[in-house]
Amino acid sequence: MALIGVITGDIVDSTKIEGDDRTKLLSVLRSLLSHTLGEGVVASDIFRGDGFQVVVANASRVARVALSIRSGLISGTPEHSSFLWDARLSVGVGMEEYVGDNVGTSDGIAFRLSGRKLDEMKNSRLSIITQSDYLNEELAVEIPFVDDIVSSWTKNQAYVSNRFFELIPPQSVIVAKEMSISTQRVNRLYHSAKVPLLLTFLNRFETVVNSMVI
Repeated sequence: MALIGVITGDIVDSTKIEGDDRTKLLSVLRSLLSHTLGEGVVASDIFRGDGFQVVVANASRVARVALSIRSGLISGTPEHSSFLWDARLSVGVGMEEYVGDNVGTSDGIAFRLSGRKLDEMKNSRLSIITQSDYLNEELAVEIPFVDDIVSSWTKNQAYVSNRFFELIPPQSVIVAKEMSISTQRVNRLYHSAKVPLLLTFLNRFETVVNSMVI
């Protein structure tokens, strides 16, 4: 059996998002979940309009998927909105037990870790818990810093971060053309959003998860 990653999430302050904005939110969320298929997502579903769950077959990529979802939501916020869209994400990593045809029929330790932790989250918007006590101790130090960085992004910082998570190798010229700004401005956003630090975290996470022994 292989390790899988499960993300359980809900939209922050979803009751404040109404009318056309709610329709757009669901469209952005569906697009994000569909787009993450390239990162090994094998199943995803949206519940009650503001809750969702994502199954990532390659557990080492689940943190990257989580940050891509949050950055995509923040950057997808309408200009007229009084607050930036975001989500609370609880990530569970564990051995694959049963992944059905859809999220609702799947089960296993990764699902239970993910769902249980979301219920416990209060002020934070990102949590990652695994079957490894060693990795959990490391993540308990790293995740609050990652969460703090992401939670402080502007729309433009989130957009640049999202694109640099995807572009291999990162290409400022492509992002500058998409945003109709200069490459110098892209590079300033890249550094102010602390993307290099987040990429270091993601690389470390992927290395450690790939070496996990349960």
